[in-house]
Amino acid sequence: MTKKAAIIFNPSSGKERSDYYKDIILQKIKHEFEDVVIKETQGKNDATEFSKEFTDNFYDSIFVVGGDGTFNEAIKGILISKNSKKPKVGLIPGGTGNIFCSVLGFSRFARLAVDQIDLNHTKLLDVGCVNKDNFNMMYSIGDVPESIHNVSIEDKTSLSMIAYVKSMLRGAAKNNLYDLRIYLDDKIYSGNFSHVVIMTSQVLERFSPVDIHEKSNSGFLHVFMLKETDFYQKAALLPDIMLSRVEYNENIIYERSKNIEIYSLEENIQTDIDGDNAGSLPSKLHIIEDAIEVYKPKNFTLI
Repeated sequence: MTKKAAIIFNPSSGKERSDYYKDIILQKIKHEFEDVVIKETQGKNDATEFSKEFTDNFYDSIFVVGGDGTFNEAIKGILISKNSKKPKVGLIPGGTGNIFCSVLGFSRFARLAVDQIDLNHTKLLDVGCVNKDNFNMMYSIGDVPESIHNVSIEDKTSLSMIAYVKSMLRGAAKNNLYDLRIYLDDKIYSGNFSHVVIMTSQVLERFSPVDIHEKSNSGFLHVFMLKETDFYQKAALLPDIMLSRVEYNENIIYERSKNIEIYSLEENIQTDIDGDNAGSLPSKLHIIEDAIEVYKPKNFTLI
């Protein structure tokens, strides 16, 4: 039976080098797949439609070139397909930041990332869902995501991660509070919080702010609730984050849960998934364990 692969790429993600991306991927996979189809996104949700079509038609693999938003769109298409046989997924950085590629251990440089792809080894990953959207890394509420959304397309393209870092620093200096009610599997929290961050297991394991060695974390969402703090208290969190001990910090509440609901009496509290605006509260979240199968890197890198 002919092995089929598809390449989905977003020409507006990061540096505009579409032909280059296509060429290096084709060179990588041409001996593995007899039939390769290439689709270029033109607008929002194109990657979702393409990946659903490829999944419906029993493609063996889908290679996605873009930023974190494009990856989320493509994975959504795989998840909503009624075909139980899901394709393997290869992710190639082509956008601003490409944090998810770094989480998986791939280089942020397309040429190196393509060389790293191991077509013989894969890994199952969880996918988080919130309302009608999905996310691979994290969901958040607070000033930091709101400031990230204000980064212009020009800054994202020309400055890449510098644009994000500047906006995150501006956001962290604010001290807005959000009156929230948070329902977990077996607990309820209510009160004023300055930030809420919910991570998937693959992010927790890669950049762990807590000691994760004592128990399995797959199949859970990991919730970090930051209480009312000033700028200096936030800065004091950094050592605990770096040393994976935030569960011992009195200003942070850490919990695990498979299902989460977040409400507020305040109006228009914005939320974020993987750097993109996810609308306002309320939010209903759940985790899909082992939802997608991705190609692993031959060698783990930090560049």
